[in-house]
Amino acid sequence: MSNANLLITKLNAGVAAGTSQVDSSILDMSGYEGAVIFSAIATADPANYLKIAQGNQSNLSDGADIAGSKVVAAANGQVVGVEIFQPSDRYLRASIIRGVSTAAGEIYAIQYGGRKKPPNNVITNVMNILQKVSPDEGVA
Repeated sequence: MSNANLLITKLNAGVAAGTSQVDSSILDMSGYEGAVIFSAIATADPANYLKIAQGNQSNLSDGADIAGSKVVAAANGQVVGVEIFQPSDRYLRASIIRGVSTAAGEIYAIQYGGRKKPPNNVITNVMNILQKVSPDEGVA
């Protein structure tokens, strides 16, 4: 996947059970073709779901939901996600709607199709991903 130039970003920490909406930080899609945004929802219920909004203002003050981006967990603890390919606006934000009390996992984004190699895929104390291109066999 080295040609894909992936960038993994943690958009939000996990949250304890509750019913308030959980909004992620805003993801800048400049320089990327698409992104997969995902999280886990502890309690499966039609009122608990992930959705994505987009806009051209960096604070998403012009944000609007992306049609058809609502995804509901079919089982307790299921990871739900949405892939957005070639978004029409520059910025994205995930929201977990919690109509019934539920905990929600961390929200992550994997951006792909970058025009340049991202600086790294290290999230301090969370994730450290090493990229190997055309690797040789031998001692790890």
